[in-house]
Amino acid sequence: MNLEKLKKLLLGFLFILVQILLFRHLELFGLQPDIVLLYLLWLIMREDRTSAILMAAALGFVQDALLDIWGLNMFAKTAITFFAYRFIPKTDDYQLLIWQAFLLIFIVALFHNIILVGLSFFIEIYTGEYSFWRIVVGNTFYTSILGIILYLFRSR
Repeated sequence: MNLEKLKKLLLGFLFILVQILLFRHLELFGLQPDIVLLYLLWLIMREDRTSAILMAAALGFVQDALLDIWGLNMFAKTAITFFAYRFIPKTDDYQLLIWQAFLLIFIVALFHNIILVGLSFFIEIYTGEYSFWRIVVGNTFYTSILGIILYLFRSR
């Protein structure tokens, strides 16, 4: 592992800490954004496929270990990185319009949350219809809105 990849991994761990320490307490109507997923989307645009998938697995594993939901985030983040890698633009020359960025983040977050909730039904972590809609629709919108705010304030 070279120094650049190690820096990105440590930055990913920082995103996990911010997710757990800050964004779990900044709920809106019980909704939480997933900033680790936003960081993975950023990594997908800048890394090769293997590095992005390994980073998603490592960050998902650490997030699962800290949240005590073993395997859910790791599988969901790895799967979404594997499938989304094809559809996300890889160059900095091409800038997405705001609605395109929102739609991209929304679709990726939606599939991530569907995978997460679908897996959780097998182990019955999130039971009830309210939890399903809150996680799949609510958290997806919250993650997309936060992603657009970060997209607007990014450095070029």
